[in-house]
Amino acid sequence: MTGTTQLQPSLPPSYKRGDIWMVDFGQPVGTEMGMEHPGLIVSTQELNDAVAALKRVIVVPGTSTRYENRQGKVLAFHLEVAASTLNGLDHTTYFTSEQVRTVSIERFRRRVGAIEASLLKELEDNCGGIAESCYLSLGFLNSAILEKVGKGLNSASNYVF
Repeated sequence: MTGTTQLQPSLPPSYKRGDIWMVDFGQPVGTEMGMEHPGLIVSTQELNDAVAALKRVIVVPGTSTRYENRQGKVLAFHLEVAASTLNGLDHTTYFTSEQVRTVSIERFRRRVGAIEASLLKELEDNCGGIAESCYLSLGFLNSAILEKVGKGLNSASNYVF
């Protein structure tokens, strides 16, 4: 046919560990994160690759509010991320790992960027105790996790809340 354009079906977005998306977290209850905020994808790439079937990924919500400990430093389990062209954030954002959650991809509004690999590693290092607690609560016990948890319990005093 002359003069017609054939539309290409749009590919579904891909979700990658370390990507930052604007996410509609919905109506908050209590001190939960709510409304639209950046969300940092922290789920494994294996889970992200299964998004076609599962339709959900794990994110850490971000906020512009800086929470400090008694020494005036950012809480150990909050990751401070300055705005950059790579991450696409408009302002310094604090990713609050204690509010990690699984969200439907229907809550994702738009991809804004990706976090630097070194910052993702810092989040993992600083928040290991939170992740290990989740593994324990889900019953994923193995010797490596138990060893890490044991070390974490011994070093819990390193964190000032």
